[in-house]
Amino acid sequence: MPAVLDESVLCRVVGSREVMREQLEHMTDLGAQSHITLQVLPHGAGAHPRVSGRFSLLEVADATDASVAYLERFNSGLYLEKRSDVRRYGATATCMRTCRPGR
Repeated sequence: MPAVLDESVLCRVVGSREVMREQLEHMTDLGAQSHITLQVLPHGAGAHPRVSGRFSLLEVADATDASVAYLERFNSGLYLEKRSDVRRYGATATCMRTCRPGR
């Protein structure tokens, strides 16, 4: 399972130094698992042209029709099930992992 984090999530102080250290240790532990890939989108990459907010892709193995894009908002969430929407968010996720904005 890949996850792309904006570098700002590593820099923004939330809680005490102890809490921050525990969060970083937890991400390190997660990243050490063979089925999880953590990537950081660096500040130097600039504003990524395809990202307009936080989203997750929920996929069912061997069932592409069952895939869903989940958009998390401040006080709600939205599930997109249309194939064209799921494909667009899938392409965005791929680009975030592989494309380099500004190049």
